Amino acid sequence: MNSNLTKTLRMCTIPSMAIQPRHPVDASSSGSAFSMTAFDRFVPRRALDLLGATDVSVLAPGAVADAYVTIMFVDLRGFSTLSETMEPDSIFGLLNRWFGIVSPLVVAHGGYIDKYIGDAVMAVFPDCPDDALRCAIAIVRRIETVNAEIGRAHV
Repeated sequence: MNSNLTKTLRMCTIPSMAIQPRHPVDASSSGSAFSMTAFDRFVPRRALDLLGATDVSVLAPGAVADAYVTIMFVDLRGFSTLSETMEPDSIFGLLNRWFGIVSPLVVAHGGYIDKYIGDAVMAVFPDCPDDALRCAIAIVRRIETVNAEIGRAHV
């Protein structure tokens, strides 16, 4: 393994996490069951586990837990330039394929997706920095295979 990659991933290990909803949810308000269900869909189970919660309804706004987690950011090389030459439906197809490759690999390596940022993925690995490293290697290998299949180096 590349020692620089290992050092980079280990430097990204951070000692805390927090979940802060943009708008506090009042469980007594009308439509709160829908709000909690909708919010619950966007909070990964692993994040709730780290916060010691069974579901989002028991979390106070700004709930925090101290935990060492590793954060991995991954994106498509040259995506901005490439997307300028593509039609919107082709861009969505490329992004769907990309996220369809990355997301299952993150989960398979013990992580979860915190957010999608354009073509980038922010993944959290709560157990071990090596999980993020193994995931990054698996992503590179899978993308190399996909690029060989389609005959270009854009995915």
